[in-house]
Amino acid sequence: MADGLIHYGRLMFVPDNLMDAPEKTKQGLVSSFRQLLDVDFDTLLFAHGEPLVGGAKEALREFVETHT
Repeated sequence: MADGLIHYGRLMFVPDNLMDAPEKTKQGLVSSFRQLLDVDFDTLLFAHGEPLVGGAKEALREFVETHT
């Protein structure tokens, strides 16, 4: 996920102050995440935070639904 999401107990965007245009950036990320849901996966790795091993696709689906 690089810097698109972080995972410290839950999936989160990085803080707004680390983005140039937070709302536009978040919309673009959610759109990209929605496309990833067409891929078969169960693990996500992050530049910041703990890996999400098992249930990652469902967690990402819930995140996308929450931020749509």
